[in-house]
Amino acid sequence: METAASIPSVVDTLSSALSSLPANLAHTNVTLLSSLLHSFATDLAPLLPSLSAAQQEALLTNSTFLAQQVGQLSAVTAQIPQGDLRGASPEDLVAIIQIGSTRYDILTAWAPECFAIVGAYGIAAVLKAALTVMVTGPALKRAGAAAQNQGRSEDRDANRAAVLKPAKAMYVARFGCFGPRAD
Repeated sequence: METAASIPSVVDTLSSALSSLPANLAHTNVTLLSSLLHSFATDLAPLLPSLSAAQQEALLTNSTFLAQQVGQLSAVTAQIPQGDLRGASPEDLVAIIQIGSTRYDILTAWAPECFAIVGAYGIAAVLKAALTVMVTGPALKRAGAAAQNQGRSEDRDANRAAVLKPAKAMYVARFGCFGPRAD
Protein backbone atom coordinates (compact mmCIF):
# COMPACT_ATOMS: atom_id res chain seq x y z
CA MET A 1 0.00 0.00 0.00
CA GLU A 2 1.12 3.51 -0.72
CA THR A 3 0.57 4.84 2.81
CA ALA A 4 2.76 2.29 4.56
CA ALA A 5 5.52 2.60 1.95
CA SER A 6 5.71 6.36 2.41
CA ILE A 7 6.41 6.22 6.17
CA PRO A 8 10.25 6.26 5.85
CA SER A 9 10.17 9.22 3.45
CA VAL A 10 7.83 11.10 5.80
CA VAL A 11 10.16 10.45 8.74
CA ASP A 12 13.18 11.56 6.65
CA THR A 13 11.32 14.72 5.59
CA LEU A 14 10.49 15.46 9.22
CA SER A 15 14.12 14.86 10.16
CA SER A 16 15.39 17.24 7.48
CA ALA A 17 12.79 19.85 8.44
CA LEU A 18 13.92 19.68 12.06
CA SER A 19 17.56 19.95 10.97
CA SER A 20 16.83 23.12 9.02
CA LEU A 21 15.36 24.91 12.03
CA PRO A 22 17.47 27.74 13.43
CA ALA A 23 19.25 26.86 16.65
CA ASN A 24 17.55 29.64 18.63
CA LEU A 25 14.00 28.25 17.85
CA ALA A 26 14.67 24.69 18.93
CA HIS A 27 15.08 24.02 22.64
CA THR A 28 16.17 20.44 22.04
CA ASN A 29 19.18 18.81 20.49
CA VAL A 30 17.97 18.86 16.85
CA THR A 31 20.90 16.88 15.48
CA LEU A 32 20.30 14.08 17.97
CA LEU A 33 16.57 14.09 17.21
CA SER A 34 17.30 14.05 13.48
CA SER A 35 19.67 11.09 13.80
CA LEU A 36 17.12 9.22 15.97
CA LEU A 37 14.41 9.78 13.38
CA HIS A 38 16.71 8.59 10.61
CA SER A 39 17.56 5.41 12.56
CA PHE A 40 13.85 4.89 13.21
CA ALA A 41 13.15 5.11 9.47
CA THR A 42 15.95 2.63 8.80
CA ASP A 43 14.65 0.20 11.46
CA LEU A 44 11.12 0.52 10.10
CA ALA A 45 12.05 -0.41 6.53
CA PRO A 46 12.04 -4.25 7.06
CA LEU A 47 8.60 -4.07 8.68
CA LEU A 48 6.98 -2.27 5.77
CA PRO A 49 5.81 -5.37 3.85
CA SER A 50 3.96 -6.81 6.86
CA LEU A 51 2.63 -3.36 7.80
CA SER A 52 1.42 -2.91 4.23
CA ALA A 53 -0.26 -6.33 4.28
CA ALA A 54 -1.99 -5.53 7.59
CA GLN A 55 -3.18 -2.21 6.21
CA GLN A 56 -4.53 -3.91 3.09
CA GLU A 57 -6.33 -6.57 5.15
CA ALA A 58 -7.90 -3.89 7.37
CA LEU A 59 -9.10 -1.96 4.32
CA LEU A 60 -10.59 -5.09 2.75
CA THR A 61 -12.30 -6.08 6.00
CA ASN A 62 -13.74 -2.59 6.42
CA SER A 63 -14.91 -2.44 2.81
CA THR A 64 -16.59 -5.86 3.14
CA PHE A 65 -18.34 -4.72 6.33
CA LEU A 66 -19.44 -1.49 4.68
CA ALA A 67 -20.78 -3.39 1.65
CA GLN A 68 -22.86 -5.61 3.94
CA GLN A 69 -24.18 -2.60 5.85
CA VAL A 70 -25.07 -0.75 2.66
CA GLY A 71 -26.95 -3.84 1.46
CA GLN A 72 -28.93 -4.01 4.69
CA LEU A 73 -29.55 -0.27 4.61
CA SER A 74 -30.89 -0.43 1.08
CA ALA A 75 -33.19 -3.30 2.10
CA VAL A 76 -34.56 -1.23 4.98
CA THR A 77 -34.95 1.95 2.93
CA ALA A 78 -36.78 0.00 0.20
CA GLN A 79 -39.56 -0.63 2.74
CA ILE A 80 -40.04 3.08 3.53
CA PRO A 81 -42.85 4.73 1.53
CA GLN A 82 -41.65 7.28 -1.03
CA GLY A 83 -43.80 10.01 0.53
CA ASP A 84 -41.90 9.66 3.79
CA LEU A 85 -38.55 9.80 2.01
CA ARG A 86 -39.24 12.97 -0.01
CA GLY A 87 -40.14 15.35 2.81
CA ALA A 88 -37.99 13.92 5.59
CA SER A 89 -34.92 15.57 7.04
CA PRO A 90 -31.75 13.50 7.58
CA GLU A 91 -32.56 13.19 11.29
CA ASP A 92 -36.06 11.91 10.44
CA LEU A 93 -34.60 9.40 7.99
CA VAL A 94 -32.16 8.13 10.61
CA ALA A 95 -35.03 7.71 13.07
CA ILE A 96 -37.17 5.91 10.46
CA ILE A 97 -34.29 3.56 9.61
CA GLN A 98 -33.59 2.86 13.28
CA ILE A 99 -37.23 2.03 13.93
CA GLY A 100 -37.49 -0.04 10.77
CA SER A 101 -34.34 -2.03 11.42
CA THR A 102 -35.17 -2.87 15.02
CA ARG A 103 -37.31 -5.95 15.47
CA TYR A 104 -39.27 -6.25 18.69
CA ASP A 105 -41.38 -9.10 19.93
CA ILE A 106 -43.19 -9.61 23.20
CA LEU A 107 -40.22 -11.41 24.76
CA THR A 108 -37.94 -8.42 24.13
CA ALA A 109 -39.83 -6.30 26.66
CA TRP A 110 -41.14 -9.13 28.82
CA ALA A 111 -38.35 -10.95 30.57
CA PRO A 112 -39.15 -13.88 32.90
CA GLU A 113 -38.90 -11.52 35.87
CA CYS A 114 -41.71 -9.39 34.44
CA PHE A 115 -43.89 -12.47 33.95
CA ALA A 116 -43.25 -13.50 37.56
CA ILE A 117 -44.20 -10.06 38.91
CA VAL A 118 -47.35 -9.84 36.78
CA GLY A 119 -48.24 -13.39 37.81
CA ALA A 120 -47.85 -12.59 41.50
CA TYR A 121 -50.03 -9.50 41.19
CA GLY A 122 -52.56 -11.52 39.17
CA ILE A 123 -52.78 -14.17 41.90
CA ALA A 124 -53.19 -11.47 44.56
CA ALA A 125 -55.97 -9.82 42.54
CA VAL A 126 -57.79 -13.15 42.08
CA LEU A 127 -57.52 -13.90 45.81
CA LYS A 128 -58.82 -10.46 46.73
CA ALA A 129 -61.72 -10.80 44.29
CA ALA A 130 -62.49 -14.27 45.66
CA LEU A 131 -62.44 -12.91 49.20
CA THR A 132 -64.80 -10.10 48.27
CA VAL A 133 -67.20 -12.49 46.51
CA MET A 134 -67.18 -14.91 49.45
CA VAL A 135 -68.47 -12.23 51.79
CA THR A 136 -72.20 -12.87 51.31
CA GLY A 137 -75.29 -11.00 52.42
CA PRO A 138 -76.11 -13.42 55.28
CA ALA A 139 -72.58 -13.00 56.66
CA LEU A 140 -73.05 -9.22 56.61
CA LYS A 141 -76.43 -9.57 58.39
CA ARG A 142 -74.84 -11.72 61.09
CA ALA A 143 -72.08 -9.14 61.50
CA GLY A 144 -74.72 -6.37 61.73
CA ALA A 145 -76.63 -8.31 64.40
CA ALA A 146 -73.41 -8.88 66.35
CA ALA A 147 -72.57 -5.19 66.05
CA GLN A 148 -76.03 -4.21 67.28
CA ASN A 149 -75.64 -6.52 70.28
CA GLN A 150 -72.34 -4.78 71.10
CA GLY A 151 -73.87 -1.34 70.71
CA ARG A 152 -72.21 -0.41 67.41
CA SER A 153 -73.88 0.85 64.25
CA GLU A 154 -75.37 -1.45 61.61
CA ASP A 155 -73.58 0.31 58.72
CA ARG A 156 -73.13 -2.10 55.79
CA ASP A 157 -69.56 -0.93 55.06
CA ALA A 158 -68.55 -1.31 58.69
CA ASN A 159 -70.07 -4.79 58.74
CA ARG A 160 -68.17 -5.69 55.53
CA ALA A 161 -64.91 -4.44 57.10
CA ALA A 162 -65.62 -6.47 60.25
CA VAL A 163 -66.15 -9.63 58.18
CA LEU A 164 -63.18 -9.02 55.85
CA LYS A 165 -60.71 -8.36 58.66
CA PRO A 166 -60.40 -11.97 59.92
CA ALA A 167 -60.61 -13.33 56.35
CA LYS A 168 -57.75 -11.07 55.24
CA ALA A 169 -55.77 -12.13 58.31
CA MET A 170 -56.29 -15.76 57.27
CA TYR A 171 -55.08 -15.01 53.72
CA VAL A 172 -52.04 -13.14 55.03
CA ALA A 173 -51.19 -15.99 57.36
CA ARG A 174 -51.69 -18.62 54.68
CA PHE A 175 -50.50 -16.98 51.44
CA GLY A 176 -48.61 -13.85 52.49
CA CYS A 177 -50.68 -11.53 50.29
CA PHE A 178 -52.45 -8.25 51.16
CA GLY A 179 -49.63 -7.26 53.47
CA PRO A 180 -46.80 -8.63 55.61
CA ARG A 181 -46.93 -12.27 56.56
CA ALA A 182 -47.89 -12.93 60.17
CA ASP A 183 -45.82 -15.93 61.29
